[in-house]
Parts: sequence; structure tokens; C-alpha cells
Amino acid sequence: MDFETARREINKLKEMIKKYDEEYYINSMPSISDAEYDNLRKQLLALEKKFPELDTVDSPSHIVSGHANTAFKKVKHNIPMLSLDNAFNLDEIESFISRIAKHLNEDKDTIQFCGEHKIDGLSASIIYVDGKLNIASTRGDGVIGEDITENIKTITNIPKKIQTDIKVLEIRGEVYMPIQVFNTLNESEIHKFSNPRNAASGALRQLDPAITASRRLAFFAYYADADCLKTQDETLKFLQDLGFETTEYCVCTGIKEIDAFYNKVLCNRKALQYDIDGTVFKLNDLSKQQIIGCASRYPRHSIAFKFPEDIYRTKIVNVEYNVGRSGTITPVAVLNPVTILGVLITKATLHNFDEMQRLGICTNDTVLIKRSGDVIPQIIGVDVQLREKDCIKYSIPTTCPSCNANLVTDSARVYCPNHSNCRAQIIQYIAYFVSKQCFNVVGLGKAQIELFIDNNLVKKPVDIFKLSNFATDIRTMLGSRITAKILDSIENSKNVALYRLILSLAIPQVGITSAKLLAKRFQNIENFCHCTKEQLIEINGIGESMASDIVEFLQNTKNIKNINELLQYIHLTDTIS
Repeated sequence: MDFETARREINKLKEMIKKYDEEYYINSMPSISDAEYDNLRKQLLALEKKFPELDTVDSPSHIVSGHANTAFKKVKHNIPMLSLDNAFNLDEIESFISRIAKHLNEDKDTIQFCGEHKIDGLSASIIYVDGKLNIASTRGDGVIGEDITENIKTITNIPKKIQTDIKVLEIRGEVYMPIQVFNTLNESEIHKFSNPRNAASGALRQLDPAITASRRLAFFAYYADADCLKTQDETLKFLQDLGFETTEYCVCTGIKEIDAFYNKVLCNRKALQYDIDGTVFKLNDLSKQQIIGCASRYPRHSIAFKFPEDIYRTKIVNVEYNVGRSGTITPVAVLNPVTILGVLITKATLHNFDEMQRLGICTNDTVLIKRSGDVIPQIIGVDVQLREKDCIKYSIPTTCPSCNANLVTDSARVYCPNHSNCRAQIIQYIAYFVSKQCFNVVGLGKAQIELFIDNNLVKKPVDIFKLSNFATDIRTMLGSRITAKILDSIENSKNVALYRLILSLAIPQVGITSAKLLAKRFQNIENFCHCTKEQLIEINGIGESMASDIVEFLQNTKNIKNINELLQYIHLTDTIS
């Protein structure tokens, strides 16, 4: 690979990783598996190692994923809260142990590690002052987290007071949602979550602690910042004595004992009342942990030994074709329901038509479903030996399932070009426009948007700001209380940060991180609308491909007209948060 190709590939990987970080840490809606995400990081690290001049300090390979939600007060961590490096097989564990042994100049077969469950939850820091719970925060970006003190106080297995002589004591651990609580929550017609981790994330970040309390979260502790502690297993016993719950743990010496603990946990994981996606092994001697130290993203003395992906079998019932906000048609397999780790799965993504054709999906096929990292499941293969003789292969549709317009094929993308009049596109785009990360109109979901479209109240995003003219009609449809809530929220949303406006335009490839970079660089909407490709490429974090998409979007007079219409109703604030 030559230098220029490597530069483009590295920029592409950076953008993808940033996008998936936003999905996971900010929106709690990951679209790829942990294994796929980890593979992207491996590709980036390999290229940066091969081309060190392209390894920049702001690369995701050096930065802890996530950042603090601006809806909460910020809290600076006394000691950074880092991510964990991952291993997926014994060879990688062996390499991890060998690196530590070499650094300590010790026999690798005599070094002790403490093995624990890797909880699929959210990291939290809790600080006690004079034994009383004083402040709690999320990990955030590792340096700055979110103040979630009142929400943490609603978790019943977190002590509000502890018996200790330590003046200021920091405890760290994982907030999670027990599987039974998750299943009960998902029986509600109102709440639908893809997995307990996402449900816990949403609950912990509620602005109303009463809602957090109703979700019945729990906490496992794994760290205490106390000078009196000498080992990790002593730390866990110390935490238990203080009244905290910890996961099962085991002190392991050598690769065989590590492997034994890992396999024991793997075999018993489905009997647990909480989700885990692997085990964690930490150098047991805390003084040796200090000697080993940390890399920019993760401690060198600890590692997550991840579980293999879970693969299940079920039958295809049908293939649906979903229309996205930009018109892209995505095939989704409808399945005979199958339960995977306590979650009932009825659909699986096929990603795109190239993938559907590669798999050769036919009617009534028996398919293999992968759900790694407990995220959106996907079909990875077909059991052709069980294929029925009279089966019919699913083909790429030629007309839009929503508006019947003739579809266009552009490379691997199949899309509906009828952007202005395709009902599905309009619904998806308006739902995105009013979403929390864009204009944040509370109470306005897809159901209400569909109702407004069907009653000719809304045809495009700017019409949202005209809904007060139809207050009487809306009250008839939704009732006075909900109508007041929606109209008040629309009024509040008119004061919006520049980056949110840019994000709401749904420019291809532009996510929240890119939108903030653009807002910071151009300062106002006029400058942004007149930007050049050369100016865009100069921005660290905006690649050539994204720059081309932005320029193409802004050269479309219809898009500029839509922006000008919006500016008649909104007020742009100076804030970047």
C-alpha cells in the first residue's frame, strides 16, 4: 500500500470508528458487533504502525472512546478512567503475559493475575467523603465524565454510607441492568431496547432520577483508590466488606489457570442474571501495576479476554426492504423468533444487497445468526444442506416499497431518488431532524410524525416549526397534554447550536463529531454554506471523501433553499455543546 492510499484508508477508518463510538457511547444504539469494531481498531493500529508519520495524537487509537453528555455537569477524574485492551484467543493472552514478564524481569509462569467477569455495562466512579456518598460520574472521555450523583443514589445495592477511616475514597465499577429487569421492561409497549446494556445506559442518563430508579439498575465494584491495599483480590474483599457487590473472581497463576477460569465463566455465563461479554485479567500485585503503567487508551497491566461470538440457527420468514432517510434501501431478514442470551430476536440485518447476494438468501432458508457483543444480530451464513428444492432466491427490488418510484443502483447502494415525495424517506428524515442529537423535540416520535404527514400538517422539516398554527387540530388528535408538551418543546428547540443545525441537514458521512468540527471552523452558517473543498480538507478529522459530499450537498440549490427556510424560524446560539 502506498502512502496516499494509506492516508485515505486511515482517514476512513478514523471516521468509521468515531461514528461507531457515537452510536455506542452517546446514543446507546450500536450498529456493529464488538468483534467488527475491534477489527477496525486493529486495522487502524496496523496502518499507523506501518506509516508512523500518519499516526496523529487525535487518532482514536490514542483516545478513550466516548465523551461527557452536555446535559449533565462535568466532573474531572482524579485518575483517568481508561478502556481495556482486548484479547480473543490464548495466543494473545500469552503475548500479554510475556510482555509483563519481560517488563518485570520475572518468570511468566509465576506471575499472579486476578480474573473477574467483564460486565457489559457502563463504568462509573463514586467518591465518598467521610464515608458519605459525595459525587458520582460516568467515564465520559476518560478524563471528563458526567455528574450522575442523584441517579447513582437510586441504585439500591450502592451504599449511601460506608464504614471507613479513609477521608476521601473513590470506588469504581460497572452499572448494569439485571436480565430479568430488562425482560420485564421490554414487555412494555412503550419501552423497547435491543439489550440490557443499552437499557442501562438510557436509564443512567435520565435527567429525572425517578425514571432511573424505576429501571432498577445494579452495580458491581472492582476498584478502590486506597493506599492500604496491596493486591486486586484484597481490593475485592475490601469492597465486599464495605457493602459493595463484586463479581466472581479468581487468582490465577500462569496460562493454564487463566484458561481454566475463562472457560468456567464461558460455560456458566447463561446461568448468570447479568450480561457479560468476557473475562478481565489484572496483574494482581498493585505495586507491579504501577510499574507496568498505562498506554494512552488502556492500562498495560490488565486485559479483557472476550468471548467468541454466539451463533444460532433459525429460518427466514421473509425479507423486508427498509427505506432510510437518504433513500437507501436496506434488506432486513424477518426470522422465526429465536432467543439469544435472553433476548427474543425476530429480525436480522443483511447490511446491503451485495451481502444478500453473496449469502444467496432464498425463501425458507435456515440461516446462521451472529450476535456478538449483544448488539444488532446479523446473518453470517446459510445452511444449504437444509435448503428446500422449490425455494426462490430473493432478488434486488426494482421499485421503492414506499412510493413505487424506480430504484437507482449506484455501486453497492440501491436507493429511491424520489426524496421529496417518498413517504418513508420523509418520515425517517423528519424523525432524525427532531431527534435528541439534532433539534431535540421531546415527545415527537415516528408515530406522531406519520399522523401529521397523513393529515397534511407536515411535508418537510421546516413545517415542524409551523405546527403551532394547527394546535386545535393536534389537540383533537393527541389530546391537550401531549400537544402542549410537543409545542413547548418545538418552541424551545428554535434556539439551537450551529453544529446541531449542520448535523440535522443529514449530509452524507457527517456525524456529530464532524458537525462540531465544521461549526468550530466556520463559526456561522453563511461561512459554512460557502465553504470550499480545500478549506474542508484542511480540517483535522474531515477526509477528502467527506469534503466532497459536503461540497456536493451545498451546491444543490434545493438544499440551500431548505437551510434559508429554517433560518426564518430558528436562532443559532454560540454554544458548541
